[in-house]
Amino acid sequence: MLSAVLSALLFVAALQQAAPISAGDPAAAASAVSAAEPELRNDAEEAGGTCEYPSWRQRPRCAIDDALAMEAEAVRTDVACEEAMTQVAMNLCSAVNMAWERARMEVHLEAATRSAFDAARNELDLAANGGPAHPYGSQFLVDLRESQKQWETYVDRVCGSFGAEFLGGSIQPMMVEECHGDLTRQRTLVLWRYSLSGLEGGSEWPAPNAPVSPAEIETMKAGRTNPAS
Repeated sequence: MLSAVLSALLFVAALQQAAPISAGDPAAAASAVSAAEPELRNDAEEAGGTCEYPSWRQRPRCAIDDALAMEAEAVRTDVACEEAMTQVAMNLCSAVNMAWERARMEVHLEAATRSAFDAARNELDLAANGGPAHPYGSQFLVDLRESQKQWETYVDRVCGSFGAEFLGGSIQPMMVEECHGDLTRQRTLVLWRYSLSGLEGGSEWPAPNAPVSPAEIETMKAGRTNPAS
């Protein structure tokens, strides 16, 4: 419990260290866009076409593919998650559920990142034409990228500490996956509420304040794209 609290404090402290971009600073806006642009190119060949090192645009598709692979494993081992009774089956089903939570988060993260990228681009265009530079998009882009990195570390530490309580038990994988799933759902809700719901297209998906629904899963399977594009 102490290590979980400590990791949470470290997470907050790291976010507070981010230096805001001053208004009227086109160089900072250019730097933010330059840092993100290679990851956001809609060019599968240039991005490598693999999920080992995915671009931001590729991450939702890769996460969905991971979830589909987990589902296929359940089918291969004849596990019906609606009726899972053994610990082995419940562990696998928890991994499937977590994979879909991750996929939903990646869909929202890609949409938020693209919105920030577009806003930063507009700032550069204004600055190039002598207009005022209001670096909302650039700041949003920098903060979004940094907060996601810090969040990944935070979740690994919290769920690792929580899972240690079940070390050596067959239930440990399920408990760790459920921890990851809960925190991933919270992250998706934060992205939806503070990064997307106020932007055009962001409200097309329901508020992710419940486990990912079968309807959302079918939408991801069918589209394998972000909801705001």
